[in-house]
Amino acid sequence: GAYTFATGLNRKGWAFAGSVVARWADKGIVEGSFYNSAGYFLSAEKVFNKQHSLSLVTFGAPTQSTQQAAVTQEVYDLTGSIYYNPYWGYQNGKIRNSRIVKSFDPTVILSHDFKIDDNKRLRSGLAYHYSMYSNSALSYYNSPNPAPDYYNWMPSNQQNKVDASTVDHIFRTGDVNTTQINWTRIYKANIDNNLLYPNATAKYAIERRHNDLEELSFTSVYTQQSEASKFTGGVEAKMATGKHYKTMDDLLGANQWIDRDQFAEQDYPGDPSVAQNDLNNPNRVIHVGDIYGYHYDLNVKYASAFIQNEWTYSQFDMYCAAKVTGTQFYRYGYMLNGRAEAVGAQSYGKGKVWYTTNPSIKAGITYKVDGHNRIYFNGLAEQRAPQVDNSYVSVRIKDTSVPMENEQILSGDMNYSFIYPGVRGRISGFYTKVSHSSDLYGYYDDVNNTFVNFMLSGLSKQYQGIELGLSVKLNQNFTLSMAGTYADYKYTSNSIGTKNYENGKFGDSQDTVFTNGLKIASGPQMAGNVTLHYFHPKMWFVDVTLNYFDNNYLDFAPTRFTKTNMALYTTDAIKQAYGTQEKLQGGYLLDASIGKVIYLSKKRSININLSASNILNNTKMVTGGYQQARLNLTSSNTIETSNLNMFPNKYYYAWGLNMFLNIGYKF
Repeated sequence: GAYTFATGLNRKGWAFAGSVVARWADKGIVEGSFYNSAGYFLSAEKVFNKQHSLSLVTFGAPTQSTQQAAVTQEVYDLTGSIYYNPYWGYQNGKIRNSRIVKSFDPTVILSHDFKIDDNKRLRSGLAYHYSMYSNSALSYYNSPNPAPDYYNWMPSNQQNKVDASTVDHIFRTGDVNTTQINWTRIYKANIDNNLLYPNATAKYAIERRHNDLEELSFTSVYTQQSEASKFTGGVEAKMATGKHYKTMDDLLGANQWIDRDQFAEQDYPGDPSVAQNDLNNPNRVIHVGDIYGYHYDLNVKYASAFIQNEWTYSQFDMYCAAKVTGTQFYRYGYMLNGRAEAVGAQSYGKGKVWYTTNPSIKAGITYKVDGHNRIYFNGLAEQRAPQVDNSYVSVRIKDTSVPMENEQILSGDMNYSFIYPGVRGRISGFYTKVSHSSDLYGYYDDVNNTFVNFMLSGLSKQYQGIELGLSVKLNQNFTLSMAGTYADYKYTSNSIGTKNYENGKFGDSQDTVFTNGLKIASGPQMAGNVTLHYFHPKMWFVDVTLNYFDNNYLDFAPTRFTKTNMALYTTDAIKQAYGTQEKLQGGYLLDASIGKVIYLSKKRSININLSASNILNNTKMVTGGYQQARLNLTSSNTIETSNLNMFPNKYYYAWGLNMFLNIGYKF
C-alpha cells in the first residue's frame, strides 16, 4: 500500500510533498521467506523570490527480509522444487529463517537553487546519509555443520549404497528434520553443553554481520546558457565511513560465546594468543548484542571538480568535459587480532593512508543528417581510484593490502537513430576496456577449516556489443516494439591471486590465475524481447512480451584456475569437472499485463493493472549461481577421481508463474 500527496506552491511560497509506503509478505514464493518493509519521503520547499529557493528532503525505507541460498542440482532433484531454501526450519511449529537481512538508510538533503539571471544558475546541496545494513547467519563451534544441504549429508557423498539410499529416501519424502534446519537439535546441543561445561562457548549461535555506511557530501553546480552553448562546472566533496563489525544475535539457549577463532585454536594449540580475535580483551565473554569477531572502519575522503561545455548548431551538437578526482582512504581497526600479530601485520588502530589523484575526460558529437536521422558518438577516458573494499587482502583481520593500482577505463559508443511517422528506432555499438582492476572472493576451506580470502589483482576486462531498438505503430490501436543486445563481456588478461587463510595456518601466498578468456558473470550477454502493445480509446492497455535470454555464464571460482591447481588437471574429465566455466542454457519467458483507467468526477480516477510474468511457467531456466571454490584433494595433494562431482556448481532458478495486481486511486 502507498499514499502520496503534494500541495503545490502556495501563495506564501511554500510547497510540501510526501509519500508513505508499506510492503508485507508473511510468506514468499521461496520456502521460508518473508518480507516486511516501510518507506517514507518528505519534502518541503520555500521559494523566497525569483532568484532563491531552499528545499529539504528526507527519505528512508526500514526493511526486514529473508535470504535464499543457491544449491546444487542434486538438492533441487532430491527436494523436487526450484523454491527449496536450506536456510529455514521449524521451531515450535513455526518457520524460522536463519538468514534475516535488516536495512535502513535514512537520508537528508538540503538544497539551494540560485537563479542568478535568465542564463545563469547555481545549485548547491548538502546531504547526510546513514545506511544500516546487516544479515544474520548460523555459526557453530566444534559441532557438525547444521546446514541441511551440506555436501557431507548428500547421498552422493555417502560411503556405501545403503546410506546413500537411506538419505535419498529421507530427502525425497520431505522429512523437514533432515531437509531443513533442525532447530530442536541445535537448542538441545547448546542446553546439554550448558550442563556439562557452563563456562564454555556455545555449540551453535546466530551472528549478525553489520556493514554500515555514514556519508556526508556537498555538491555545487554552476550552469551558464548562451544562444549556442551551455557551460557547466561543479565541485563535489564527500566524507564516508564504512563501519564493519559482527554482533551476537541469538545464543540459541547457550550461556555464552568466547571471542576466539575456533579454527586457529585447532591449528595452534600451543599458542592460545593466535586464536584471540582481540588481544586487548582476551577470552572475552560474549552475550547477545555484543560486538565480537572483527570490528573495523574504512574511512574515505573524496573531492572532485569538473567542467563541461555543450555546443548546439543546426547540423551538429557537441560536448566535451573534464574531471579531476582526489581520493584518500585508510583502515581503522578496533581489535588487536592474534593472527595478524603472529605474522607482524597491523590490525589495531589507524592503518596506512592511501592517496590517489585521478583525471578523466569525455566528449561526444551528434550529426543531424536531417529531421529524421541522427548519428552520434561518445568517448571516455577515465582513471579511477581502486575500490576500497577490494584493496585489502584480509580486511577483517589486518591492514595488509595488494599493490594499489588505479583502474584505467577507455570507453566509446556509436549510435544511429531515426524517427519517422509510425516507426522509430536505434542501433548502437559499444566498447569498454577496464585494466588494472581487482576483485575479492571468499570461501570456506574444509580441508584447512578456515575462511579464505582470495584477491584477484591486475585484471583486464572487456565489454563490447551491439544494441537494437525498434518501435512500429501498426495501426491506431496496436504497436509492435522490439529490443535486443548481443554482447561479449570477458577477462582479457591473466591475473595475480593472493590467498589469505583467516586462521593463520599458512602465510599469504600468490599464484598466477588463468582468467584470460573467462566470461564476466553479469547476466545474459544475449537478450531480446518483442512486445505487442494494445491501446483502446476507452483507456484499456494490454501488453504481451516474449523474452529470450542466452549466453549467460556462471561466476567462476578463481582458485580452480590457479597455475598450481590447473597442473593437477591431468585428464579431460578432471579439467571438465574443475577447470571450466559453465555456460547456462538459454530460454524463453512470456509476460503479459492488462490495465484500465477509470475517470471519475472532480479529476479523480482509478487505475487497475494486472501483470503476469513467466506465463508458460518455465521452471527450467537457471538465472545464476556460482562455482564452488573447493577441490576434492587426496592426502598427497592430487585430485580424488572417485568423486569428481563432490563440489558441484550451485544455482538459482527463475521463478515460475507470478501474478501481481495493483489498484490506485487518485483524488
